Amino acid sequence: MLFAFGVAAPSASGAVFEIVPGSFAVRALDAAGDQEARAGSHPDRLQIDFGLNSEGTSAQDFAFEMPAGLNGAPGSVPPCPRELYEKGEEECPAESQVGTIAFKLSAGGEATFPIYQLEPAPGEIIAFGSIAGFEAVLTMELRPDDLGLTFTAGNLPEVAVSGGRIELWGVPADHQSGTSILRRPFLTLPRRCGAMDFGFRARSREPDAPWLSASAQAESLLGGCQDLAFEPKLGLQLGNSRADSPTGVRIDLGMPEDNDPDQLASAQIRNATIELPEGLTLSPSGAAGIAVCSEAQLGLGKATSASCPPSSRIGAMELASPLAPEPLVGDVYLGEASPEERLRMFVVASGPGGIVVKSTGAMRIDPATGRLSSVLRNLPQLPLDRLTLSIDGGPGALLASPLTCGSFPAVATLDSYSGGAPAKALASVTVGASADGSACLSPAAFSPRLVASSSVHAAGRPTAISMTLLRRPGEQLTRRFAVSLPKGLSPGLAGVELCPDAAAASGACPAGSRIGTAVAEVGAGFSPVALRGAVYSAGAYRGAPSSLVLALDAAIGPFELGTMATRAAMRFDLRTGRATVVTDPLPGLVEGIPVRIQAIGMSLDRPGAFRNPTSCAAASFDATVEAASGAMATASSALPVTGCRKLALKPRFAMSLSGSAELHEDGNPGFRLTTRLRRGDANLRALRMSLPAALTFDVSGLGEICPRGDARDGLCSARARVGTAVAQTSLLSSPLRGSVYVVAPPDNGPPDLAVSIAANGVQVGLSGRMSLRHGRLGTNLVGLPDMPLSRLTMRFRGGERGVLSLRSTPCPHGRDLTSRLSAEGQNGTRIARRVRVKAHCGKTAPGGAAAGGHPSPRPTATR
Repeated sequence: MLFAFGVAAPSASGAVFEIVPGSFAVRALDAAGDQEARAGSHPDRLQIDFGLNSEGTSAQDFAFEMPAGLNGAPGSVPPCPRELYEKGEEECPAESQVGTIAFKLSAGGEATFPIYQLEPAPGEIIAFGSIAGFEAVLTMELRPDDLGLTFTAGNLPEVAVSGGRIELWGVPADHQSGTSILRRPFLTLPRRCGAMDFGFRARSREPDAPWLSASAQAESLLGGCQDLAFEPKLGLQLGNSRADSPTGVRIDLGMPEDNDPDQLASAQIRNATIELPEGLTLSPSGAAGIAVCSEAQLGLGKATSASCPPSSRIGAMELASPLAPEPLVGDVYLGEASPEERLRMFVVASGPGGIVVKSTGAMRIDPATGRLSSVLRNLPQLPLDRLTLSIDGGPGALLASPLTCGSFPAVATLDSYSGGAPAKALASVTVGASADGSACLSPAAFSPRLVASSSVHAAGRPTAISMTLLRRPGEQLTRRFAVSLPKGLSPGLAGVELCPDAAAASGACPAGSRIGTAVAEVGAGFSPVALRGAVYSAGAYRGAPSSLVLALDAAIGPFELGTMATRAAMRFDLRTGRATVVTDPLPGLVEGIPVRIQAIGMSLDRPGAFRNPTSCAAASFDATVEAASGAMATASSALPVTGCRKLALKPRFAMSLSGSAELHEDGNPGFRLTTRLRRGDANLRALRMSLPAALTFDVSGLGEICPRGDARDGLCSARARVGTAVAQTSLLSSPLRGSVYVVAPPDNGPPDLAVSIAANGVQVGLSGRMSLRHGRLGTNLVGLPDMPLSRLTMRFRGGERGVLSLRSTPCPHGRDLTSRLSAEGQNGTRIARRVRVKAHCGKTAPGGAAAGGHPSPRPTATR
C-alpha cells in the first residue's frame, strides 16, 4: 500500500528541493519538557525537527546523523515480528513502540505515526517501521569514521512533505499506553561533556539528485561528567601456564551497564593501557614468520574490509555491546611500524548490518626490562559489556610466559570519555609448571650442556672446531661463559687481520678478520629461531692478548634489530698454553625484546686457525657458565684425537760454549742449546740435558733468586735473570721471546730454572729441575705445552754474572765436551742423543788463558 496523503506533482525541469535554512533542530528533553544536558543520562525524549522546500518533486531518502556516543539499546523493548510488519494486516504491538514521526504536508495538514522497533532482518543491527501503508523502514548504521549512529530511511513514499518531527523516547515504557514492559532505557546521551553535533541529509527523487545537508547542535552543552561512575574490570588468562613457553594471552575489559533508567550510565573507556605481567614478553621465535599490515591495507576510517595479509594476523578481538544482538568479532594484525611505535596493532572487527570497527593500538616494550604493555586507543563510543583482546598462542606464539613459576600481577590504566582521573584495574596470572610440564623448582634448574667437536681427529693436523652451549627451556638464562680449549688444541691466528676496537663494539668487523661463523637459537619453547652471523679475530681485550667478536644478525621476521655483538677475551694459561675464551655478558635484551638464548655457538673454520694436539691423552672442552641469577655450572665435551703413535720425534740439537776469554779453568763461559723440530712431528713434552762433567753451576754472582711463587706466575725479577730463550712456532707471527731465571729450590738441593717467553701477548712459562748425579749437573725442562715448535733456543750468559763454571779448560787442546740429551714427545715417544758441545776457543795467550782474557777470579761454587 502507498502512503495516501496525496501524490507529488510530476517531475519537471524546474523542480526545486532544499532543506529550509535553520529548520533542522534537535532537543533532548526531560520528563518536564526541560533541556536534558547531563552526560550519560537517559532523556525522556529526543526531538528532531526539519523543514523542506520542494516543488515538482519529493524526498526519496533521509539520513539523521547522531553524535558519536549517543546510543540506542535494542533490548529495551520487544521487537515487532518482521513477518507481522511486512504482511501489513495488523499493527505492531504497542510494546514495540519507541517513538513517533510527524509530517507536515506541502498540501496542508499534518500526520503523526508511531515508530516501532522491528525484528532486524538478516545483516541488520536494528530497524524501525510504522503502520501499514507507510512502507519506509528506518535502519541504523554505524559510521566508519567515528562509529556514531546514522538513521537512514530510503525509498520514502512519494508524498510532498514540507517538514516533520521525529521523536524517540528515552524510556519507551514511560510513553506507551496499555503495556507492562519493564522500564529500560532506549536512549543514552554521550558520556562526554560538551556539544552534541547532529547532521541531517536529504535527497530528492530527481535523477542524480545530490545529497543536501544541514547541521545543528543541541541547545545545551552536556555537563556533569564527574558524576559518571567508572569502575572497569580486568580479566587476564594465559594460553599456556608453563614457564618459559610460547603462549597466547586473553585480555578482558569489562564495563557493565547499569540499566536503571533513572540513573546515569557509566563512563565509557576511551584509552586502555594494560601493563602485562612481568616476565610475559615477546618471543623472537614467534616473530619469525610474521608479516606486517600497512596503513593502506588497513583502511582506517573506511567502511570496507581490511586487506591485511593473513600472515600478519597475531590475534583476535571481540566486542560485546547491547547495541548489537551478537558480539562484533575480528582480527588483530601486526601493523607497520611508525617512528613512535615499533609494535603496532591494527584491529578489525565486524558484525551484523555490515558494521566494521577499525582501530589502532600498540604493544609497548620497556627497554630496560622487556615488560609489555598493550595499548588500545580511541575505543568506539559504544556501550561495551566486554572487550576481549586475544593474542594467538601455540608453538609459534608471539609471546612467551615468565621464566619462573608463581603469580604475576597485571594492571590496567584506563581513561574515559568523561575525563577525570584514570581508573585502575588489577588481574593476575599463575605459572604453575616448568616448560616440560614437571613440577617447578625454586630456583629454576641450571644445567647447561656443552657440545664441541673437531672436524679432523688426526693428531697434529690442522682442524676446524665448533663449540655450542645449550640451555633447556625453563632453565635459568645464561649470562656469560668461559670455554677452555683442550690442551694442545693450539690456535694459530698469525697473519689474520684484526677487527678494530671501535668496529668490534658494533660487530661491523672487516671481512679479513673473519675466522668462522656464529649462531644463536633464541626464543621460548622447543622451536627457537636461529640467528646467524660471523666470528672475527680482534686484538688485546680486558688484559688478554687477543679476543673474538661474535656478531649475530638480529633480523627476525619484520623486526630489524641490528647486530648482536658479544666480545670474548682469549686468555692463555702460563704453564700449559691452554686457550680459554671468556665472553662478556650475553645480550639479554635487544631493543627491549628479550632474546632468551637457548643455544649459542661458534664454528671456527678459517684454514690453519687451529691444530690438533699431538697427545692422545684424554682431553676436553671445559666450560664454566654463569646464570643471570649468579648461579654457576660447569660442562665438558670430549675431544677425541687419534694416530698419535704414528707421529715421529726426530729433533736436532746443537750446543756450544761462547766467550773466548772465559774458556779456561774456573772461567764462566756462555752456553747455548738449540733444538730444531720437524714439521709434522710430535710436539715436545720434556727435554732432559746432562751437562759435561767439566761444567758446574755457579750462582755466586747472581743478584737474587726468584721465589717459586713468583716463578709460577711469571713475575721473576730481572736480578734473577741468567739467560734468554726464544721459541718459534707456526701459530704466531713472531717468535716467543723471554728470559731464563734461577728459582729457589723446593728443598736444600740445587736451584731450579724457570723460562718465561711471550709474543703477541701470549705468555708461556716452562720449569726446569736441576739435579746432580755422578758429578754431572742435569736439567730437566718439563711440562712443555703441546704446541708446534720449530725451534727452541736457550742461552745462558757468561762472564762475571754467568752461572756456569769450567772445572777444566777445553782450549786449546782440551778434550771435547759432550752432553747427554733426551727428549720426550707429547705422544710418549722418547729419543736420546749424545751431543758434542762446541767451544769457540780462538787464540790463547801464555798461561792457558785465551788471548785478551784472564782467569776468572771467582771460586767455583755449586748450590
